[in-house]
Amino acid sequence: MNIEVVTERSVLVELSEAELSAWELSYETTNDQNEQAKAAFRTILCEIHRQTGRALLPQALEIDLLPSRGGGCLMIVSATGERQFQHGALVCTITSTDALLDFFATMQRFNKIAALIDGYKRRDAYDLIVGESAQETLLLLREFGTVWRADDVEIARIKETGERLKIFCGSSTQI
Repeated sequence: MNIEVVTERSVLVELSEAELSAWELSYETTNDQNEQAKAAFRTILCEIHRQTGRALLPQALEIDLLPSRGGGCLMIVSATGERQFQHGALVCTITSTDALLDFFATMQRFNKIAALIDGYKRRDAYDLIVGESAQETLLLLREFGTVWRADDVEIARIKETGERLKIFCGSSTQI
């Protein structure tokens, strides 16, 4: 593992094919939500801290991956300065567009929109990140999708692999 400080907020990590194989990962599977990927990322963050003295957590991170020539990958880990969830967050995964629209209409009708922090479309589902204040709306959330607790790494993965819903980008007229 080769680690290089790029900017004040970014670190470049070069992983060889052998290192990825040791974690039973490849460039294509590095973004998967499995225990190997989580363990690898935790190890990488610890190694960044050991080599550079930079503790990137608990701040929000942006991770960009690029394939490298030798079968490994390049990882750019950047602190975004955005709000980080200290103890994870709740995520409501909704599997259809109709259910998503019904969810937003219901949340607005009950004036619970403030509980929503962010939303992303990933594959064929929508992941809505909700704050801890959403505990009171848990039953409502479960009516429209699957609710689960995500840790900081999973939240970062949602942001990295998903397309942000436009309603959270300043335009409330499009989803």
